[in-house]
Amino acid sequence: MRSTVSATYSSCPNTETGRVSPRLANRTLSVVIVSSLLFIAGCAVQNVDDELGYKPKIRSPLSVNSEVGSLSDQLAKWMKIEGEATEEGASETPCEVDGSNDQHFYSRHFWSIYNLTKGTLGGAMNELRDRFQGPEWELTKDGRDGSKANSPELRATHRSTGHTVFAVWRSNRSGGNVDLINFIVESRCYEAPRPK
Repeated sequence: MRSTVSATYSSCPNTETGRVSPRLANRTLSVVIVSSLLFIAGCAVQNVDDELGYKPKIRSPLSVNSEVGSLSDQLAKWMKIEGEATEEGASETPCEVDGSNDQHFYSRHFWSIYNLTKGTLGGAMNELRDRFQGPEWELTKDGRDGSKANSPELRATHRSTGHTVFAVWRSNRSGGNVDLINFIVESRCYEAPRPK
């Protein structure tokens, strides 16, 4: 007749003193730390995607800045006006969203056009409105900006690139300030390649 042996398994065996052995304790602590770091990293990546509503592509900041600058050039042509424009170029700005890291950016270009020698600012806004109602764009706002002057504002998003344009016509300005159209042109958030 075969004897039956009963045994129980403990994942944390004790020593004779009732304490966990130092070697096992260190190993357990290491596993807990690594698991926690992996969990945190996973949540960070998920939070960025969830908050943005898309997964940022890996792109070169110089390439995205150039793309945004080209869009600003295109806007200037669409308005069919001539005048003076500010000359600052597009630059990268950190994406400040939950879980983002130091490699998440978007490109932004602030610029203005003023002192017209051809056309009018009102006509320029109409030209932009017509373009933003085309199939490549979604016109997300056509109204007032909510400022004290309550200036006319257009907002639009490019359907394929996700680039956004904010255009505000600031007219009848006080203190001798000239009338102008302010632009903010922005890319979507992207992830810059990590240095090798």
